[in-house]
Amino acid sequence: MSTLLEAEREAPEETHCRPRTKRLVEDLRLLGVGSAEGRLRGLAARCGLPA
Repeated sequence: MSTLLEAEREAPEETHCRPRTKRLVEDLRLLGVGSAEGRLRGLAARCGLPA
């Protein structure tokens, strides 16, 4: 999770637009990741994924 958020800081356009990354974010969001869940929901929203 932290690596994904770091990638977003380094290259947000790549993180938000690549279909493979969007699928990963969606899969992680569906699983829930405890204390990082809010940050993951934020990333999902920035990727254009439904809440």
